[in-house]
Amino acid sequence: MPLLLALANLRSVQQRFSDVDALYRLALKRNGRSVLVLNNLAYLVAMRGRNPAEASEFIDRAIEIAGPLPDLLD
Repeated sequence: MPLLLALANLRSVQQRFSDVDALYRLALKRNGRSVLVLNNLAYLVAMRGRNPAEASEFIDRAIEIAGPLPDLLD
């Protein structure tokens, strides 16, 4: 999974956000409890303005797993 996240970061720098979305979703399929992936995917979905309810679901799952960490409450 570290390679998927590194590639997602690269695609983000390249502003290839559809690719970033796909890579995070693939990473989430591999580890559905990854707080990092859930948080990053929630942020990406929210910033793209496509599905606020889905973004909220992702962050709620991250908070359920890790608790109300400051990084998740931003």
